[in-house]
Amino acid sequence: MKRWRTKREHQIYSSKLFQALCRSRRTSSSTSAKELHQTADRVLAITAKGTTRWSRAILAAPLTAGTNMKKHKKAKVTVHTRLRKPVVNREKKKLPVVERKLKALRRLVPGCRKLSCNNLLEETSDYIAALEMQARAMTAITEFLGRGEAQAPTDRLGSIGNM
Repeated sequence: MKRWRTKREHQIYSSKLFQALCRSRRTSSSTSAKELHQTADRVLAITAKGTTRWSRAILAAPLTAGTNMKKHKKAKVTVHTRLRKPVVNREKKKLPVVERKLKALRRLVPGCRKLSCNNLLEETSDYIAALEMQARAMTAITEFLGRGEAQAPTDRLGSIGNM
């Protein structure tokens, strides 16, 4: 899968990300790290055009930027120790190592909680390649902004400097 490794994909994503970051900066005076993370992820999903489960999951997720959503705390329930069932054999309930790691992987890749092993690995490889490209693009944008140049280098950022 060479989808996220081409220079053209990198240029498209970089320019879209730069435009989105400029728009978000214009609309709010202070941009939090969470908002930047969400913007970068949504632009990555848009660049994927919804062809993968992880991109559709990111696009379907509600935007939480700017809202102070708090997680509900679980109510503590006290149970009398005499009423508890004795633990018979915990070994039966333990998942094999591979199953535990697949379960953890399903939680890490958006939209992949109920996929089979083969589909999960395929989605994961695509998601990892996309995240690597995202990291390269964000590094290039950071270097560009750090230098304070009037025009971005087209070899690193694509058409960003032409905006």
